[in-house]
Amino acid sequence: MPPGRELADYELTVLRSWAGLVDGSMKAPRGPGRPDNATPELTVTELGREGAIVTFSYELRDRDRDLVVGNLRGPRRKGNQLVTGVIADLVSGRDSFTVDLTGIPAGSYELTARLDDGADLDGPDGSIDYVEVSVGMLVVP
Repeated sequence: MPPGRELADYELTVLRSWAGLVDGSMKAPRGPGRPDNATPELTVTELGREGAIVTFSYELRDRDRDLVVGNLRGPRRKGNQLVTGVIADLVSGRDSFTVDLTGIPAGSYELTARLDDGADLDGPDGSIDYVEVSVGMLVVP
């Protein structure tokens, strides 16, 4: 389950469809890439802060109307270590999420999104099935 929320019915349907078609390679089935495939577009906006909690909104779109799923990666705690990891799940459309900065040292941290619109970016034998885009910096005072 994604951190902070349960999967919506549509997301579960998509995942079940993919799982039903897996050929044993543990990779989701994909059609051939389209040369005119549009790259997903993501806008993330900080809405406000209350203590260590930061609220963001986002809009995730794809010009060829592909469903886009992905995640936002940034600073987080894993036990006693500071790591770069998933801080929010993203799905096509508009939504908001919160990030808890408790235990994150002061500094500037890059936020990066991994977005997947179903395009096969490097051919059937490759493993690159998402685009990675820089979203900006998260400043922790």
